[in-house]
Amino acid sequence: MGEAGKRARALQERAIRTRRKIVDGAVRALATHGVTNLTHRAVARAAGVSLAATTYHYATKQDILAETSRMLMDGYLDAFRRLDTRLGAGEEVGLRTLEDLVMRVVGNALERERERSLAWCELILHGGRNAEGRALAQSWYTRLDEIWAGISERLPSATGLRAGAAIDLAVGFTFLLHPLAPDARTALDLLGGRARLDRQPAIREITGEDVAPHAPPG
Repeated sequence: MGEAGKRARALQERAIRTRRKIVDGAVRALATHGVTNLTHRAVARAAGVSLAATTYHYATKQDILAETSRMLMDGYLDAFRRLDTRLGAGEEVGLRTLEDLVMRVVGNALERERERSLAWCELILHGGRNAEGRALAQSWYTRLDEIWAGISERLPSATGLRAGAAIDLAVGFTFLLHPLAPDARTALDLLGGRARLDRQPAIREITGEDVAPHAPPG
């Protein structure tokens, strides 16, 4: 490769690293400020790059959101593909049932992956407001269904839970529990029926008292 080719490749690699930094900054900004308050300046500050760099690589706020959505969702899909591979190779020792996977996903979302999970929640809700976002979410869920269907063949359900319903549970509990901010252990107790949602501090702070559960109908 000649000098001109090396320079071109170095510039390309630098651009890729900068775009990655900008997306990582967008994730942090989304988790902290939400979609409404996302600006080029906020992303640049969170990414540690110049404002000129964000506007050069992403002309509009929507461009930042679209790229961040694609990279976050592709990252999640790759993680589940790797999990499927580990399960197939007998290298995953912490999961025995599909329900275990739901609990792990929710627990990770609330603690280890909290920032990325909050950003993802923001993007999913925002995506429902336009056709492009809805199409992206639909494509993502379709591919996720396919991956979890394969995982469910390796992880039997203890309750007859199907892969699609397991995804719904993981997503639903993630959205429900994020505002309450329980730690992972408390979240697992809630999911396992060992703790009550109405006893959580965030609920009691809002109501000023414990909320009595609704009586079953009939």
